[in-house]
Amino acid sequence: MAEIQRIYLAIFMVFLASATAGAQGLPTAEELFAAHTKRLGFEHALASYGTIEAHAHVTVGDREYDTEVKASVSPAGFGGAEFTIIRGGMPTLYSDKDGALTRTTQGSVPEALPESMRAFIHGHQFHLRVLFPALTFASVSGPVSEAIFANAPVYKVAGKTRQGDDLAYYFDATSTVMLGFQLIITEETGPRPMDFIPGGWSTKGGETLFWRLEIADKGDLYIYEYNKILLLP
Repeated sequence: MAEIQRIYLAIFMVFLASATAGAQGLPTAEELFAAHTKRLGFEHALASYGTIEAHAHVTVGDREYDTEVKASVSPAGFGGAEFTIIRGGMPTLYSDKDGALTRTTQGSVPEALPESMRAFIHGHQFHLRVLFPALTFASVSGPVSEAIFANAPVYKVAGKTRQGDDLAYYFDATSTVMLGFQLIITEETGPRPMDFIPGGWSTKGGETLFWRLEIADKGDLYIYEYNKILLLP
């Protein structure tokens, strides 16, 4: 029995040493973010851009609608945001301006929204989240870990958003290219995980943007096809 215990202890020590060595060899979150932002050509963008505006046509199953997002960004983090849903030519604007949350349907007066809607409005700032991942976190939870995302081995950076939701970014373990991210919103019925996979990448003027986004949410697949993206001062 003592000999068996010694064998198991030896196996465990080898496994522990291997795991420790692997963890020590992983990149840091800062290294992954810096390489990602540089790869896309946005390492100096915060000094010149104040707003990102994105227009998309969205399909989910047999439904479709249009969206517009306007969001401010600065070295200090994200600021106010607007998210507009357009169905049948009728826009509904959700806004976070100077901390006030409102909803306005065309021709109506703004309606105050509860604090719980802040995550909904800011949750649609997809380009900000992808271009500037370091700014999306209020805190990062521990070191980078290894995981599987979109059927690929990845490096995972996890933490909390400024709205208190769980957020994780996934970078290809070989190329360190960002494959996507997961946002988990806590609702009364429990956690609601959503997976985001950007695609349709295009480079212009040294800056690379995604023009397609797939979102897996509660069994539904939302497909965003962008037709206008503006990077404004």
